[in-house]
Amino acid sequence: MKTKLFALLLIPVAAIAADECVMQSRTTTQQKIVISERGTVRSSVITTPAGMRKCIVDFRVRIGADWHQAAGEYEWDGARPSAEACGAAVKLAESDVQARVSKRNVISENVLICNDDPDRKTLRTTNPGTVAAQEQFRPHPDYPKYFYHNGTRCRWFLETGFLNKDVHNYSGIICELEDRKWVVVDKF
Repeated sequence: MKTKLFALLLIPVAAIAADECVMQSRTTTQQKIVISERGTVRSSVITTPAGMRKCIVDFRVRIGADWHQAAGEYEWDGARPSAEACGAAVKLAESDVQARVSKRNVISENVLICNDDPDRKTLRTTNPGTVAAQEQFRPHPDYPKYFYHNGTRCRWFLETGFLNKDVHNYSGIICELEDRKWVVVDKF
C-alpha cells in the first residue's frame, strides 16, 4: 500500500518537472589511429599537361600489428621545392590510410537539465494585476523595446491562449514595480 501511495505522489512531481526541463544532445566521434612506422617512401615528380608539377608518393605504414599500403599526390605550380610538395603528399596519404583503417567511435550523450525555480517558469495565463518576474513574460516580437508611461518603465508581451476552440494570441502591457517585479496592466 505504501509503494502505491508513493508512486502516486511521484506522478505529479514528474509532470511538474517535465515542464521545466530541457534535453541537450551531443554526438562526437573519436579517432585513435596512430601510425607507428613508415616504410621507404617512393616518390616521383612529374609535369602535368597543364604545366603544373605533381609529386606522387607510394609507401607502406604500420598501424598496430598490420601493414597498410599508402599512396598520395600533391599538385603545385612548381615555385616551391619538390621536397615540400612530396611532404604534403605523404601527409595526405597518411590521412587517407587512417580514414580507411580507423574504426570510428561515436559517442552520443543526452543530458536532461531541469530547473525547479518558480520564477523561471513562463506564465501560461495572466490577467491584469498578475505580478511576476520579467523573464516569465514572453516579449512581443512586434514591440520589443521598453517605453515609459507616467514615469514607469513598461513593455509589451505576448500570450497564446484558446478562444473557444481556436488558438489566439493576446497582446498585453506590463510595467515595472519597485522590487524588480512586473505587473500586468492591460491584456487584449
